[in-house]
Amino acid sequence: MQYSHLVAGAGLEGLACALTLSFTGEKVILIDARQEIGDPVNGIGYVSQQSTYDWIANINPPDQLQLQEHPGGWGLRLEWLEKLLSQRAGEAGVDIRVKTRIIGWREGQQGETIEMKGAGHGNPQFISAKYFHDCLGDQPFTDILPGLGGNSGHEGGRNVLGRKIRTDLIQWSGAIASPLRIPKEWTHPGWDGERLAFPRADGTIECWMRGATCEPQHPNGWLEIISANRSADYRNISIDAAISRGIEKATKFKKQA
Repeated sequence: MQYSHLVAGAGLEGLACALTLSFTGEKVILIDARQEIGDPVNGIGYVSQQSTYDWIANINPPDQLQLQEHPGGWGLRLEWLEKLLSQRAGEAGVDIRVKTRIIGWREGQQGETIEMKGAGHGNPQFISAKYFHDCLGDQPFTDILPGLGGNSGHEGGRNVLGRKIRTDLIQWSGAIASPLRIPKEWTHPGWDGERLAFPRADGTIECWMRGATCEPQHPNGWLEIISANRSADYRNISIDAAISRGIEKATKFKKQA
């Protein structure tokens, strides 16, 4: 099947890229290895820029998305935003394939031919697209990456798409907690140089810091624990950064076309 664009990775970056392309009439296929977009959660539900808030507002979010304003920006449940964007992408005509991995590819005069393996019969299959958009984000390469299959298995190698394996990422630890009895280190809104904390409309507080655990821990325990490998700069792991990257990739194509 022939598409104008194939977007690999249905996180925020890929969803923003696919949406931006589809809004201009492009035929887009979006693939992700997860069986459900938004699950598991592996990112931060933090918006700090007014432009990002406006972009989300322009796609007509339901009240249930619940963007909670605080002095440092807005907090929300990331999985709900990803599900909303996937819904809007489907409504805009994007062909979404979950539980699908790229296992090979080749480049020709007419564009990229991607070999994919997904759930169900008739696998593997080949998808042709004139343009390919790598929206897998800042992640090390393992066999569970959204949209990717295979790993070179050694430092400095390349994965099936030819991307260099990232060795400069660090572990970030996130946690969701009740605000009652939360340690004072987590009571500030926004980034304090070491910790990122912000309230969400569901009455919880989302906490993030670099390292293997969020410290100090809540005396009553965390309601949810999240882990992600990302850039060391907290600004690069926000919702703002991911959406901006996706829009930039789509608009860069439009400028070159």
